[in-house]
Amino acid sequence: MDFTTNTVLVESDNGDRDGWKKWVRKSEVALVKFPTIPLYVGEWIAESKEVDRTLIGAIEIENKQMPRLVVRWLLDNADNQVLFARAWSGKYEVEDEPLYYVRFFDGGLGFLNVYFNGVRLLNCHLRSEGYKTKFTEKEIKELDERYWQFRVPVEDLEETE
Repeated sequence: MDFTTNTVLVESDNGDRDGWKKWVRKSEVALVKFPTIPLYVGEWIAESKEVDRTLIGAIEIENKQMPRLVVRWLLDNADNQVLFARAWSGKYEVEDEPLYYVRFFDGGLGFLNVYFNGVRLLNCHLRSEGYKTKFTEKEIKELDERYWQFRVPVEDLEETE
């Protein structure tokens, strides 16, 4: 192999393990796409590594410490389990979380507003100082699982205005 012009040194850090290096032909190099996972899965991976869980321990759905959202995501399809393992063993990207309003009834004042001190009330969906009107799936389900059925994607509502 001609190591002067036709090759590149490819490195992998393999996550927390010792990495490897290998000389390969430039024509054999493909752009590597990191796995894309939801934010809450990335948070679980980070938390699991912080407390020295193994991959098997982190992906074990019987683990009572695993957030319900992560369990649901892992059980959704086998591809998610493969994505989890790939994300665990190296670098990953976190997908943008869609935002939602929680709309309990039609009309301008049927939207959930949560003040930063935790107080909840119904009002309009317009953002103001001191309270939050847009939520991620995780935030909604942490407030109350039943609220999820009242979600309205922010894009849907803003397109109709």
